[in-house]
Amino acid sequence: MLKDQSKFFDKLITDELSTYFNKKWDYTRTFEINQIIKSIDAPAIKKVIDIGCGCGFHDQLLAQRLSNLSELQGIDYSEESIKAANKLYPHPKVKRFKADFNEITDNTFDLVVSFQVIEHLEDSETLIQKAYSMLKPGGFLAVATPNYARIQNRMLSLRNRKPVYSDPMHFREFCLKELKDLGCNAGFTVHNVFGYGFTFILPKLNKNIVPYKLGTHLGAFFPNVSDVICVVFRKETCVG
Repeated sequence: MLKDQSKFFDKLITDELSTYFNKKWDYTRTFEINQIIKSIDAPAIKKVIDIGCGCGFHDQLLAQRLSNLSELQGIDYSEESIKAANKLYPHPKVKRFKADFNEITDNTFDLVVSFQVIEHLEDSETLIQKAYSMLKPGGFLAVATPNYARIQNRMLSLRNRKPVYSDPMHFREFCLKELKDLGCNAGFTVHNVFGYGFTFILPKLNKNIVPYKLGTHLGAFFPNVSDVICVVFRKETCVG
């Protein structure tokens, strides 16, 4: 397992850039943004940071959808990802740069987002704690990550087989309760929860029998067993 995966993603987005153009990915990434915007006080969001912005799709879409946005920062530890994001998904309100999230000292963000990043970190608690310090009181954090308790892993358990990670580059995958607890331990309250994706592979056929778009929305109804979970946390304002 690589502790520093920046070179891995540098190579991935350079050598396999075509794999980032995927209509299914676009559908689910758009679904994520739509769900988050419905979950928060969108008109109040003026300043956003995306931790681990990757190819930049989420950044551009957020910038388009948040009507009062003044600035969105996208950071990633992969320099090649930053270059690709600026080329593929530019937006005048989006500024991207290579950085480790621990280097960010700004504490005036209204929204922090992180899409499928936390599972790549050896110290997952640090990301949540740092996000808390970045936010203004009343601000939101949205964290999306593969669900360790997804239906496929539950089926493996029923067959007395060990659940598996969805990617060998993951340090840890979370179930919904674990992700909630991680945020609450850092001082957040849980504001909303959603999931997406519902993969049901018949063992003998080795084929997913749930159509992709249907599975996306089934996961939203059953987040505990969805393929991906997202928790929207809030940093509460002080009272009194």
